[in-house]
Amino acid sequence: RSSAATALAGAVLARVARLGGASDNKMKEAAFRSGRWVLKHILAGQNFFDLETFFSCAAKDEEWRDGLNGQPPQNNLAISWVAQLCLELYLLSGEVWPWLQKGEL
Repeated sequence: RSSAATALAGAVLARVARLGGASDNKMKEAAFRSGRWVLKHILAGQNFFDLETFFSCAAKDEEWRDGLNGQPPQNNLAISWVAQLCLELYLLSGEVWPWLQKGEL
């Protein structure tokens, strides 16, 4: 739970809980915990990065911020993970707020 990769794990948990039915409450609650954490720590701060962002071909220091606007680095894959998590939690819960509306941001 230190990067947007949490969203990918949460999306998998939500999908398995949804496809497995209501019998697996532990998986369902874990998916929602992941979702709440991602909304608070990733989406709110626009922290769409994972380890690859810092240690791959265009390596950056972990504290790197854009010199013009102060934003952290962004990774398109991480953005899609967050959107997928929000969609899966919406499909699991039927709750438009926060899942569907936040996922559209």
